[in-house]
Amino acid sequence: TLSIYMTLAGILAVALLLAAACCIALPGKERRVATILAVPIAMALLLTYTRNAWLGFVIGLALLVVALGRRWAIGLVGVAIAAVLVGAVVVPPLAVRVKSMADLSDPTFVERVQMWRTGVLMIRDHPWLGVGVKMPEARFREYRVPDFTRERIAHMHSDVVQITAERGFLGLGAWLLIWVAFFTRLFGLRARAKTATA
Repeated sequence: TLSIYMTLAGILAVALLLAAACCIALPGKERRVATILAVPIAMALLLTYTRNAWLGFVIGLALLVVALGRRWAIGLVGVAIAAVLVGAVVVPPLAVRVKSMADLSDPTFVERVQMWRTGVLMIRDHPWLGVGVKMPEARFREYRVPDFTRERIAHMHSDVVQITAERGFLGLGAWLLIWVAFFTRLFGLRARAKTATA
């Protein structure tokens, strides 16, 4: 029902983080239900073969443990990493994807670097306002680096490069401020919750 498996992987990573939050923070029956639901979500996430979603989930889980202040839950990060490694042994294609995460000569990594270099050329020519929303795809051939063989791309495979190429450093600054506001609010709520339960 989604346009591409990578979008599904992103949604599954967020769903699995929500399940992990319930496992950490909720008591009794709710925790057990969340744990049961997390298993098929985790399997589906692994089988998308989407490395950035795996990495995003592990980082998100680590931040979740810090935000909820449950030191005992640090073990969940280890469980998540172990699940990926076990999956890599049981399902050979997963092993290839896991190993490729550390391979700088992997064709998909090389291609992403070429996309980023193309985006940097756009940013260099249009630093403040960018080339326009949805325009990196339209102007790709004009800026494509010489050793990049693809004729077109849908996006830059990097939020920072995509936003800066489209909207310039002003747009990037606005996007970063959204995240600053989000985390400021999040940790403010956490501090208030701690005070209320103390």
